[in-house]
Amino acid sequence: MATTSIRALQDFQTTPFPELEKQMKRGERAEDLRLLYGDELAAEMQQMVASEEVRVLSGAARPLIILLPGIMGSTLRNIRGEIGLIWLNPIALVQGRLRLVRLAPDGTTNAEPTEIIASGLIPKPYFPLYLHLRWSGCDVLSFPYDWRRAPSVTAEVLAAFVRQQRIKDNRPIHLVCHSMGGLVARHYCRLYPDEASSALAQIVLLGTPNYGSVDAVQNLTIGSKAISLLTRLNAANDPLGIVRSAPGVYSLLPAPRVSYPTGHDVPPYPFTEEFNCYDVGTYQVEGVSADHLGTAQNDYMLLANTSLPVPMTAIAGSNLPTAAGVIKVQPADDRVMFDFETHLSLDGDGTVLTASVVALPGAARYYVKNGRHLNLPEYPGVRRAVEALVHGDEPDLPTSPDKVLSAQDLADIAGVPEAPLPGTISEAELEVIAERIRRDMATPEDLTLLSHML
Repeated sequence: MATTSIRALQDFQTTPFPELEKQMKRGERAEDLRLLYGDELAAEMQQMVASEEVRVLSGAARPLIILLPGIMGSTLRNIRGEIGLIWLNPIALVQGRLRLVRLAPDGTTNAEPTEIIASGLIPKPYFPLYLHLRWSGCDVLSFPYDWRRAPSVTAEVLAAFVRQQRIKDNRPIHLVCHSMGGLVARHYCRLYPDEASSALAQIVLLGTPNYGSVDAVQNLTIGSKAISLLTRLNAANDPLGIVRSAPGVYSLLPAPRVSYPTGHDVPPYPFTEEFNCYDVGTYQVEGVSADHLGTAQNDYMLLANTSLPVPMTAIAGSNLPTAAGVIKVQPADDRVMFDFETHLSLDGDGTVLTASVVALPGAARYYVKNGRHLNLPEYPGVRRAVEALVHGDEPDLPTSPDKVLSAQDLADIAGVPEAPLPGTISEAELEVIAERIRRDMATPEDLTLLSHML
């Protein structure tokens, strides 16, 4: 099992994508790439940078892309007080500095005397997609954002970014969005439909939880394995407190049934309903915010009443066990427990149910069999599909969530190293991982798990 210096990888994590590309052209970063992405994907990335573009395009013919990451996919830096990179910075996490990103109860101001800014995209999993699109003849911009905020709030920031870009360059913009980034894009369309219709060529959604995920309930109650790992690194990180303070997490809760579309062209509502995730009293957990629950519920209703002003394509992972519901158990000693394993479905990507991604009336739908949520932007088949879409071609992905894997399906997800699914890691294994990180002997898989806090 290869280990690496956290400081060496931290430098890679914080270098802007255009600069990383320049460094690769100078023959640098080979070992960092191999450790983060594995031999096969690293070699492909180096070949893309070394070769001429597949499509030599210029001027208006070059597609202009804005890449929006998912929750936790943007780095967060504090520029006041205890300054420096906090997320994703294993050194800061070992020091317990994650506490600095906790929000006040209003969900707007910081609980600590800090000023937190989103400073870039985390290279894993977004750098391979960035390079692939650049190699295929596109201009690619990154849109890092403060993922603690509700997507409806971040949509205003995206609107300003799009307007600024349109002043510089009048080309139609392709929004390529992973996970929560797609909710930001949809709220932008809801708030400014005429602007979106004029400025955007299309929106491509990779694993976007358009109708939420049960994982959000787990993160607000007992937390994920990655949250447990952050607590083990230093209890002062208070990851559960941070999650419960962040409206962005609440925005990923399973959508109310009333906001879910109906019709022959959408799959049935995928969630069980034993647990009312919008009633704060249901949780019986300190720190869950009734205000944030109400905002999330209202935002779903606003989106439900919004038509699509631009073409949208949803690409969903399928065929992996994914939580479809939660059961609250209260034993005789009054300890509240939550069961996320009784209701498991194979119709998901391990994090988001397939129906939650594709149930957008009017959107085109494609599927990646055995495709994991976190890794969707890295898979060869997904990158080729995005390339095809932005160049006006038809993606070579299945249009049905067939459960039978073919040789082509396996090729679509080949060459991408994957950390264990968070639910499969034991507490003892978490302690081993925490010790490796503390000793500056982390593996790339350790850092991938750490980055998958939500």
